Amino acid sequence: LRLLLCLRLLLLLLLVVVIIIIIIRRLIRLLLLCFVLRLPLRIRRLRLRRHVQRMCLRMLRQSHQASKIRISVDDQVRLEKLICDGVIVSTAAGSTAYNFSASGPILPLTSNLIAMTPISPFRPRRWRGALLPDDVKIRFEILEPEKRPVSVSADYQEARSICAVDISKAKSKAVTLLYDSHQTLADRLIAEQFES
Repeated sequence: LRLLLCLRLLLLLLLVVVIIIIIIRRLIRLLLLCFVLRLPLRIRRLRLRRHVQRMCLRMLRQSHQASKIRISVDDQVRLEKLICDGVIVSTAAGSTAYNFSASGPILPLTSNLIAMTPISPFRPRRWRGALLPDDVKIRFEILEPEKRPVSVSADYQEARSICAVDISKAKSKAVTLLYDSHQTLADRLIAEQFES
């Protein structure tokens, strides 16, 4: 009977130790992610930047709570606090996909613009996004990242529990777009806007 009681206590102690180790590992991971991503984002930014040129970058909330995001353009705060489910930043090539589905504009390929579209904005209610020149530097800072975690993805790459994201155009990258030779991509973009 005493042996059984000792075994139960030992198992309970082992379970408590395992739970403490898991909690400590998650806290360390969260702190490291915030520390790494608060730096000028050189590692993450270089990997994500080339994909943003092709299509779009999505920032989405990870939990049931809406995200709180501060938006800066060229080092000037343009929106102090955006409360929403996420933000999409897309180039002309990516504006017909997820950006358009979130009520964002379709951009002509020759427009040299970037579309910034909120996903389900709560505050400010009337903000419907922005059209920016493609040479600007955009910075998203996540407010309350521990309470309201946000993930960022570009094509097939994703980073979770981010604290900040810097976005700029990669001038050294070139992209080849394939399309039907009977209908130019510019014609398709115009037709897409008038389909019912």
